[in-house]
Order: sequence, then C-alpha cells, then structure tokens
Amino acid sequence: MRIASRWVLVSAVALCVAGIASAQNPGGGRRGGGGAGQPGRGGFGGGMMGGGAMLLGSEGVQKELKLTDEQKTKVKEFTDAQREKMRDAFAGGQPDPEKFAEFRKTATEAAEKLVKDTLNADQQKRFKQLQYQAMGVRAFSNEDVTKALKLTDDQKEKIKGLSEEMQKDMQDLREDLRGGGDAATEARKKMQALNKDYLAKAADTLTSDQKKEWKELTGDPADPAIFQQGMGRGGRGGAGGGGGRRPGGNNPPPPPV
Repeated sequence: MRIASRWVLVSAVALCVAGIASAQNPGGGRRGGGGAGQPGRGGFGGGMMGGGAMLLGSEGVQKELKLTDEQKTKVKEFTDAQREKMRDAFAGGQPDPEKFAEFRKTATEAAEKLVKDTLNADQQKRFKQLQYQAMGVRAFSNEDVTKALKLTDDQKEKIKGLSEEMQKDMQDLREDLRGGGDAATEARKKMQALNKDYLAKAADTLTSDQKKEWKELTGDPADPAIFQQGMGRGGRGGAGGGGGRRPGGNNPPPPPV
C-alpha cells in the first residue's frame, strides 16, 4: 500500500507541473471530452505527461539544453517545492477534485513562469521541441500544434483513435511499471516502442507539407533516454546535490507517452 500511495504521489507531481505546452492554450482542451488523455486538457489527447518542470528536471534534458549550474539550481528548487506542496495536498489521501484541479492550474502556471524566467530564447525553443517529442502522439492534441499543422477534423479523429488504442495497449504495462524491478524496466522499453509505433502511425496521417511543419515543431530527434535521466531531481553535480531518492523508492517514473 505504501508503494502504491507513493506512486500516486510521483505521478501526480509529474501531472501537475507538466504540460506547459498544453497550458499555453487554456480553454482549448474541452473538445471531444479529452479523449484518451486527461479530460478537459489539450483536446483529444491530453498530452501533459513528460513536459513542464518535471521534464526540465531530467538530467538528460538539462544537458541537451546546456543549462548552467544556476539554472539547474532554480529548477531543482522549484521541483522540490512543488513536490512538498503535493505531499501536503495528499496528506489526507485523495484530495478533493476541485482543490486538485486548482493546485494543478497553479502549479502549471508557475512552471510556465519558471521556464520563461530561467531559460534563454534558444533554450526555450529547444525545450518546446523536446516537450513535443516527449508527448509523442499526444502532441497532436496541443492547440498550437493543431493550428500549425492545420489538422482537418478527419485527421483529428484518426489521431484521437490512435491515442485511445495506444492507451489500451499500455494499460497492462502500467501495472508492471508500478511493480518496479526487471518487470518495470521491460515495461518501459515496451511502452517506448509502442509510443514510437503509434507516433509513426499518426505521422502517416499528415500531408507532405504537414510533415515538414511537424519536423520544424519537434526539431532534431533527441535520445529517448534523456527524458528519463534523473527525472524531477534537478540533476547532479552543483544543482542536483545528489538529489536523494524520489518518493516511490525504486519505482521509475513513467516514460513520456
């Protein structure tokens, strides 16, 4: 039970402080009931996992962005503070849905401000590209992406269906992920493979011009491993300070899907 409750905490923190890319489009996420992702967020896919401050806390992402020690410290201070707030919110068990929604909104706004105040222009551009990469199929639910690609209603429906299929395929793998150990490691690999497969299927629905625009939005492909390195701990070496163990013991964070 302790492991399960800790996993809820870790996932909730990631959910709350992630999604800057989606959060830049408030009010645009109620189309289609939220689809297979988070209801009321980012259209038909949700697309909040893997982005935001928790993604910025990945050591691999920090290296990709060439963050300075000062920047790493600011990120770590922010993620630590959000984690403490989430612990308080979950102190009595599952929080009231309205209070949770308000906390998520506040945390997301704070995370967006962190990125704007901490990263320079080039870092912000690359970070957004990494967010879209980490979101995978769910990136197509982001309002900025749908507008840039000029997705048709038919394309949106097809991608929504792919997102729903992917979530079903990953359901059992999530159970293995929560257990930790070798089963979790294998589950992570399978989930990343599924995400890659469904992302390719979604890209196949695009026209040649849309594919060029998608390439501009996502930039050069990053090593998928960077989205998992030291997630949420603010890195090692000056900023991370060793970081300590995250809530959840040896349970790894979920892959960006």
